[in-house]
Amino acid sequence: MKPKLLKTEAKAEILSVTLNFKGNKKLCLTTCYRVGTLGESNCTEITEHLQQIALNKNTKHHIIVGDFNLDSVNWENWLAASSIQSRFLELFDNHCLTQMITEPTHYRGKILDILLTDSPNILSDIKIGEHNENVKSDHFSVNFKINLGNTITRRKSVKRVGYNYKKANWVALNQHLNNIDWQYYVDYCDIFTGWNNFKTILKFA
Repeated sequence: MKPKLLKTEAKAEILSVTLNFKGNKKLCLTTCYRVGTLGESNCTEITEHLQQIALNKNTKHHIIVGDFNLDSVNWENWLAASSIQSRFLELFDNHCLTQMITEPTHYRGKILDILLTDSPNILSDIKIGEHNENVKSDHFSVNFKINLGNTITRRKSVKRVGYNYKKANWVALNQHLNNIDWQYYVDYCDIFTGWNNFKTILKFA
């Protein structure tokens, strides 16, 4: 295994290395820490870093792990209550990243430490440690295994879906949308968050 640091101009607490395994199997491992009070400029720095990583065509898989402090995100529905955290969800979507953590990683019951990848099938045995299991901390450890077998394939970019509107159940769709509390999801937030909420609701309707 030959690790190589990937240098970017990003002014954020984010670090990426490429790991070159036998059989010319390469992956990029990124770790990031984001202070929850940081705003748009920090999000932009992280975005630019990940974009530069994506341009590296020699890397077949990308794994990101770290404390992003996205405390308002509902990972099950992919919704966020703040504009800056909605921007991160949009960023992860744009890079075809799947968030793998489903249990709280903080003693207050929040998922703050996340595990993202564009190749979910190379990760296994994902486990959240007990409070103060390895070190004394208000966070729990995130443990996982990386499997680079011969059958591993990178997750492909999301294809555009063409819907057959002639077969849509418009009556049921209208009833579903009429039951949505639009004021909660659209009126009481900024434009970016409202648009992200609207797309997510329509996607799962």
